Amino acid sequence: MKKYIIFLFALLSLDVSAFAQSGIKTVPNAELVYEKSKLGIQVNSPYYEGQPVVSADGKYLFVYRVGHPQNVGYKAYNKDEDIWVSELQSDGTFSEMKNIGAPLNTFSNNAVLGISGDGNTLFIYDQYNFAPDNSITNIAISERTLTGWSSPKSIKIKGFRWVSEPAYMNMSVDKRILLISYANNSVTYGKQDIYVSFLEPDGTFSVPLNLGTSINTTGIDASPFLAADNVTLYFSTDGRKGYGNLDVFVTKRLDDTWQKWSEPLNLGAKVNTPNWDCEFSMTAKGDVGYLSSGGQNYGENADVYKVNIKEVARPEPVAMIYGKVINQKTNEPISTKIIYTNLKTNEKAGLASSNPKDGTYKIYLPKDKSYSFFAEKEGFFSIKESIDLKGLKTYTEIEKNIYLVPIEAGAPIQLHNLFFVQSKPILLPTSTDELNQLLELLQMYPSMTIEIAGHTDNVGDKRKNQILSQQRAIKVKEYLVEKGINADRITTVGYGGTKPIADNKDEETRKQNRRVEFRILTK
Repeated sequence: MKKYIIFLFALLSLDVSAFAQSGIKTVPNAELVYEKSKLGIQVNSPYYEGQPVVSADGKYLFVYRVGHPQNVGYKAYNKDEDIWVSELQSDGTFSEMKNIGAPLNTFSNNAVLGISGDGNTLFIYDQYNFAPDNSITNIAISERTLTGWSSPKSIKIKGFRWVSEPAYMNMSVDKRILLISYANNSVTYGKQDIYVSFLEPDGTFSVPLNLGTSINTTGIDASPFLAADNVTLYFSTDGRKGYGNLDVFVTKRLDDTWQKWSEPLNLGAKVNTPNWDCEFSMTAKGDVGYLSSGGQNYGENADVYKVNIKEVARPEPVAMIYGKVINQKTNEPISTKIIYTNLKTNEKAGLASSNPKDGTYKIYLPKDKSYSFFAEKEGFFSIKESIDLKGLKTYTEIEKNIYLVPIEAGAPIQLHNLFFVQSKPILLPTSTDELNQLLELLQMYPSMTIEIAGHTDNVGDKRKNQILSQQRAIKVKEYLVEKGINADRITTVGYGGTKPIADNKDEETRKQNRRVEFRILTK
């Protein structure tokens, strides 16, 4: 946020005389930081391409095509919309678009509205399931499977009824935040406003919340896209001074109310035209965006354009954590869901899944927070990983495999996310998430017995190290007993520095030896 305040201050101090006559407020040096080019015939055709949605890693581009002869519903209704997809090639161009086919394309209109950060979930325009009055009430999701995309399944948005056409939706890469632009007669300021809805514990989405007059105008405010930082919002509007029909603007969320935003700024004449410029999406890195441009009537005859974005104008940096979900015993990949949480608040920060073919996963984590992330599958204990992104300055990619351990008697399982006061047996609050996972395991298996073992590095007095390791193991037991687990089910031992799993030559390896593990004795 500090970076963006400086960014806005720079706008006030720059000579913006070039835009003074028109009164258009653009991002600083927009003509230098944004560069737009039309994609080639592999993507654009003589038919109308709309709603370009790029995957977070930039490798896939989805559009809908209107009236193409290869569309599923063309023969019955030649103005239907089908989903088409293209893959980024090694030379930086996209492959020829292909119709994504059944079950996503039907005889009605179909479009991708968003794709999860892992690339394994599509959020799509829902004309697959209808309410009794034939109105469209929600959106649908489709999951990647071994054989293709699954049949779409509806998502429920509380209090939402689609009463305007066209309308737009966009899902955040963490699958928790839904942006909607539509007309709600009771709380809409203009012809179409932007709203936000949040994933709730029961799997539904909350009643849409209007983003307020910092964003919405008396005109059309449409096509919202939330960057991977969950802070930077791109949208199109005709309610602010611009260059044409609809222009793309950018703003940043200033707090967690979703009501306070920085002043929206036009992306400038390099991006926006006298025509219709809308449906913007971008990679998680923030270096490349895509939009539809052309025509006047909601993009009729529009084509897809690429926007290269210089670093100074990108959203707040995020880290891409990637790797495989692996069975620690067999070393085989696992297809399952992944959960990541804010270590400070213990709140869920997002959801993902691993690829059903090879167990690969990707998650995108905003800066300045510490996270726990783990895979979850029945019959396995999740080894939780953690990462601290405080002070992250640029987009970063970090490889880290996630391991699942079969729930059976045998090898020790390390508790990665137990944190103690330095050199003391005092648990820090950030350990709660890990402790509760072990608690849930013992509650799930009432006859299970375990051994909790403490370890240190080999620096310092051996006797003191052994005592500290024993005390830390005891602290974990005390937490579990306080939560109702019978003390007889848990034994403790302290090994001090006698069982290292890494050398003790430097701090980076020594800290691996300072650990707490548990081992299932009987199941």
